[in-house]
Amino acid sequence: MYPTASLVRAHRLLDEHAESGILVPEDVQRLVDRGNPAAGDKGDLELIRDFEEAETRRQADEMIKRSEGKRVGIPRPRGFKALNELSDGLLPEERASTRFQADSERGLPYFVGADGVPRLDGPEGPALPRPSDGKLSREELISVMRRSVPMPRGPLSSVPPDRLPRLPRPWCDIWPLGELVALEHPVSERGKAAPARVGERMLWLDDDVGLEEVAE
Repeated sequence: MYPTASLVRAHRLLDEHAESGILVPEDVQRLVDRGNPAAGDKGDLELIRDFEEAETRRQADEMIKRSEGKRVGIPRPRGFKALNELSDGLLPEERASTRFQADSERGLPYFVGADGVPRLDGPEGPALPRPSDGKLSREELISVMRRSVPMPRGPLSSVPPDRLPRLPRPWCDIWPLGELVALEHPVSERGKAAPARVGERMLWLDDDVGLEEVAE
């Protein structure tokens, strides 16, 4: 199924050429480029006028798929003689699943100190963009979604879906932020961050293995 924004672009492009027609192959590449903007390219904004939210969804979905594509990339094996060597290790399946998308949710790690401001990337990172008139810009949404991470099933299994922690208002009222699991890391007065709690489990985002469970 094609994204709504792509269908709107295609419809309007065809409508533009309803009288003049389309020359093949002369017009093809130009139409393809206008109808399918490259990653990070806003494209022809007039083609999605009144459908900006659909375009935000398309870019967010594309960003997530590209991010997951990088996570599941399997490096070329070198220097082994038997296939069983590929699975020789002590990495628990639950930790590995964070990297290979065996997950059911996405989470957003953020940090909250004494000032109560949710911050991204770390205790002194940028503040979570605050909505204006109940909305975030497309660039702000994409920036936040880039910081979301896949979550393994284990930490979620003991918490009913309707009781998973979500972002506070006003962010939880904005799609797709309202669908993220809130991974709030409390920050002490000394600036040290603690793991996020989901149910009875404590989670920390490791640079190498992704989201992992840690001792309380």
